[in-house]
Amino acid sequence: MKTITDKQIACINKCKSVIDNKENGNALDRIDITQLTCSDASKIIGGLLSLIKCNRLVAHGCNVSHSPVFLKALDDVFDTIDKYQQQA
Repeated sequence: MKTITDKQIACINKCKSVIDNKENGNALDRIDITQLTCSDASKIIGGLLSLIKCNRLVAHGCNVSHSPVFLKALDDVFDTIDKYQQQA
């Protein structure tokens, strides 16, 4: 299995603030992202970028909370994080 690249690590670190939580911190900080496979890193990056787009739509007054794009983005990010938390 191919491991995460330096560019993917940089992209995740740049985009991960979209899932910050004041009470629990950032879920990505609870896993070692250097252990991600290239495929899982791509899934997380895609999810983070989709969440950023959803945030922009919300800022313009759109309701995205039940949209397929928003729900898939959450699943891509948090299901992958859960997978690596269970391995630890």
